[in-house]
Amino acid sequence: MKMGDLEQKEAIALIEEGYSPIPLVALDKKPKKGFKFSKMVVDTEEKVKRTVWVNDDGNEVRILWAGVGIHPGRSNVWVMDVDGEEGFAELKELTNKYGELPETRTVKSGRIDGGMHYHWDATGLFVHSGKLAQHEHIDIKGNVGNTIAVVPPTMHKSGNRYEYLNRCKPVAAPDWLVKLVSEKTPKPSRETAGYTPGTGSLITDDYGLTCVEIGAPSNAHQTDQGLQGMHPFHGSTTGKDVSNNFSVNVGKNTWYCFAHQSGGGALELYAIRRGIIKCEDAKPGCLDGKIPEIIQALKSDGYRSRVRKEEINTARRLLENAGVKL
Repeated sequence: MKMGDLEQKEAIALIEEGYSPIPLVALDKKPKKGFKFSKMVVDTEEKVKRTVWVNDDGNEVRILWAGVGIHPGRSNVWVMDVDGEEGFAELKELTNKYGELPETRTVKSGRIDGGMHYHWDATGLFVHSGKLAQHEHIDIKGNVGNTIAVVPPTMHKSGNRYEYLNRCKPVAAPDWLVKLVSEKTPKPSRETAGYTPGTGSLITDDYGLTCVEIGAPSNAHQTDQGLQGMHPFHGSTTGKDVSNNFSVNVGKNTWYCFAHQSGGGALELYAIRRGIIKCEDAKPGCLDGKIPEIIQALKSDGYRSRVRKEEINTARRLLENAGVKL
C-alpha cells in the first residue's frame, strides 16, 4: 500500500458519512500548502483521488493525503477536544456535576499524554472555536469559520495514530454542555509581525473573509507562512522596498505592512480596501465605532452572513416539519 492510500480511503469513507475531509501535512495539523478552504471543497471520491489541483492563480497544487482532517462547519458537527490528564480531570469535574455524556462519535488522540475528541451534531447551533469556559485544557472546534479537527488514521507527531473509539453518527450534546460552549473563552490571537489582531474574528468567520481573497500581495512569492510581495492597495518606498512590502500569513489569516508597520486580520484589510480606514491606522482598536459601516459595505459587496443564512434555513426546516407549506 502506497503512502497516503490509507488516508485516501478514509477520506472517501468520511464523504459517504456526510463529513468534509481536508488533506493535511505529514505529522502536522495544517492543511496542505495551497489548499483553500473556500475553493477546494473535497466532496467526491474523484477529488480525493486527484493528486493535482489547479488553484485560482492557475498554479498546480499537489495534494497528498499524508493526514486527514475535517471541516466541522461543512460536516455539520462541532468537536470537543480534551487534552491530556488535565483535560480529563476537568471533564470529570463537569460530568460529576452535570451527569455523564451520551454516547457519540469519539476519537482517541495521538498525544503521548492522551486526549479525546467528542463529535457533536451541530444542527441549529452556531459554535465558535476557543477554550471551553473556565477550562484551560478543553478546546472547542466550532462549526463557524475555518477550523480543523484531525481524524484517524492520521499519525500524530508522537508517532501514534488517531483512532476511533466509537464511529457512530454524532448525537446532540447535552443542554448543559451547549450552555457552557456558548460561554467559552475565545481563543487568543497570536502575535503576527509584532501586531496582535483586534476583535473582528467573529465577523471574519461569519462572512468567510480571508486576507488572500481580499488583498493578496501583487507579484507575490511564497514564504514559510504564506505570501509576500507588493501591497495590493498602495505603493511605498519606505520600510521594505515597494515590491516586497506586504505579507500575508495564510494559516493565521493575518497580514502585515512593512511600510507602515501596521497589520491585522481580514476585517482590517477589508476596511482598508473600502477606504474606511487607512493602512497606517491598522492598529488594535482601529475598527471601534466602524463596524456598522463595515457590515453595510460587506452587504453591498455581496457578502452574506452565514449565521443569518443558517437562522433562515433552521426556521424553514421547523416550519416544514410542522407541516407548513412554503
